[in-house]
Amino acid sequence: MLRVLTDREIEEGAETGRLVSGGVEFAPQPVDLESAIRSAITAFDDGFYFLFVNDVQVETLDTPLPAGDLDALFVRLTPLAGG
Repeated sequence: MLRVLTDREIEEGAETGRLVSGGVEFAPQPVDLESAIRSAITAFDDGFYFLFVNDVQVETLDTPLPAGDLDALFVRLTPLAGG
């Protein structure tokens, strides 16, 4: 059976930044902020995701950011087998 997202589910997903098809829900888990930050920095340094700020790719963590409103886009990269 194919489950299609409703308009409401799409709107809610857009608000939270995450679309889920299939109704998978996980219980909230405590977050260790310091560990999460270290993991994010390591993943960025290892090239597991790209970061774009105002449509410009940020290639190092010491890149100065422009003043004012910022739009950030994180693109997670998925390695392909056999490549």
